[in-house]
Amino acid sequence: MVDSTTSEGRHGGNVLREPEIKNSTQTNTRARVAERVRRSTGFLSRRSFLSKSLAVGAGTIGAGLLANAPTARASGGLTAGDEAIQATGAQQIGRLPIDRNIGTLQTVAAFEKQVVGVAVSASGRVFVSFPRNGIDTVNKSVAEVIDGKAVVYPNREINTLDTRAPSTHFLSVQSVYVDANDTLWCLDVGNTGSGTALVPGGAKLVAIDLTTNTVTRTIVFPNSLITTGTSLNDVRFDSQRGKAGFAYIPDSSAKAGSGIIVVDLATGHAVRRLANDPSVLPDPSFRAVVEGKQFVAQATADAAPSLPAIACDGIAVSADGKLVYYCPIASRYLYSVSADALVDFKLSDDAVAATIKNVGEKGEVGGLEADAQGRIYLTNGEYNAIRRFDPAAATVDTFNGTFETVVHNRHLVWPDSLALGRDGALYITSTQVNRLPSLNGGVDLREPPYILYKVQTDATPGRR
Repeated sequence: MVDSTTSEGRHGGNVLREPEIKNSTQTNTRARVAERVRRSTGFLSRRSFLSKSLAVGAGTIGAGLLANAPTARASGGLTAGDEAIQATGAQQIGRLPIDRNIGTLQTVAAFEKQVVGVAVSASGRVFVSFPRNGIDTVNKSVAEVIDGKAVVYPNREINTLDTRAPSTHFLSVQSVYVDANDTLWCLDVGNTGSGTALVPGGAKLVAIDLTTNTVTRTIVFPNSLITTGTSLNDVRFDSQRGKAGFAYIPDSSAKAGSGIIVVDLATGHAVRRLANDPSVLPDPSFRAVVEGKQFVAQATADAAPSLPAIACDGIAVSADGKLVYYCPIASRYLYSVSADALVDFKLSDDAVAATIKNVGEKGEVGGLEADAQGRIYLTNGEYNAIRRFDPAAATVDTFNGTFETVVHNRHLVWPDSLALGRDGALYITSTQVNRLPSLNGGVDLREPPYILYKVQTDATPGRR
C-alpha cells in the first residue's frame, strides 16, 4: 500500500522555496481575502500548501509533491492572515521579508501517516517507520522508500498487527537503523498505541538482512527489563565492541525511570543503565516554545498544562566508540557517558554516572546522529532546525560556537529522526509531534502530509 508519492525517486529531491508575492496577483487580492477569512480555520493547510510549487531562496519544492501544481503562486492554500499580509504589504514593497533559511532542504517523500524513524543503507536504500500512536490507522510499521512511495518491508506478514504472536509481528516500530554491517535493525516499542499497555513479548529488536530481505534475528526483551510505562525510543550500535557488538536504546519514559538499555548482541543480554539519573530525566525547569506556543502536556481542554515528561530520547555513538551521547527532550543539555562504563555490566550505576559529562546547551532536541568526523547532529523543534555539535571546538563556556546550524527551514515541523548516508546526505523526518492531541488540549492539530527531507552535508556516516 502506498501512503503518498512525490515527483522524485529514491535519490531525487526538490529544493524548498517559500511563497513569492507576485504583483500579478494583487488586483483581486482584497476580494479573495474577504472570502478566505470566512473559510479560514486559523491554520495553514500543509496538504494544500505543499501541493503547490513554492517560491524562495534557491530551488523549488517541485510540482506534484502531492498534486499536479506546476506554478508557484502566493494564492491557493494560504490562510486569511497570509492573504492580509499580501494585500497590505505587497502593494508597497512588492516582496515581503521572511525568516531566512539556512542550508538547502530537499523533499524526498511525503506520507499520509505520521513517519518517525529513518535509516539509510550503504547502497543508499532508504527505510522509514510508522509507529502506532493510538490515533492513526497504521497498515505497515516499516517501509522502504522506492520512487517516492512507502513500500511495505520486508514483507506484509510481519507488518500485520497480531498481538497473539507479538514476537514475530511488528506492533509499533519507533526506530530503524542500518549498522556498520549493513543490517537493518527495527526497534519495536511493544504496544499498539502511545501510552497503551505493553504487550508481553512485543518489545524487541529485529535484524533484517538487506541482501536477502529476510529477518535473521529477533531479540525479545524480558518483562523484567520492560517495566511499566517503558517507551523505547531510538537505537544506535557499536559493531566493533565486544564479540558481536552492542546496542544502546534510550527509554523516554520518566515513569519507567528512563535510562539507557544496553544490549550485548553476542548473547542478547540487556541491562538498564542510569535509571533515574538526573541526566536522563526531565528537567523541572524546562520550558520551550514551538510554533509560537508553549510546549506543554495537556490531554484535554479542561486539564491543567504541565511539563511534558519526555525523558532520555536521543542517542548517538561517537566516531571512535568511546562515548555515547544522549539527551532528554525536556532538558536543555546534551550529555556524554563512557561507553566502556556502560557495557561493563559489573559496574554500578554510580560508577557509570561518574563518567557523565554535560557537553553544552542543546535547546529542545529529540533525535541525534553521529558522523565519522566526530560531530553530533541534533534535531531542534523550537527553531525548525538541525544543529551540529563539534566536541573538538568545545570549551568550558557552553555558550560558544560549538553548536552550529546545518539547516533551518520553517517546513521542518518537529524534526525527529536523522540518518546520514554515505554520500553525505542527512535524512530528516518532519513529524509534527508538537501538534498531537496530548499536547494541545485534546485537539489534533497535525495536518498530512508528513515529509521526509534531506540536506547535503560535508560528512560521512560515523557507523561502527
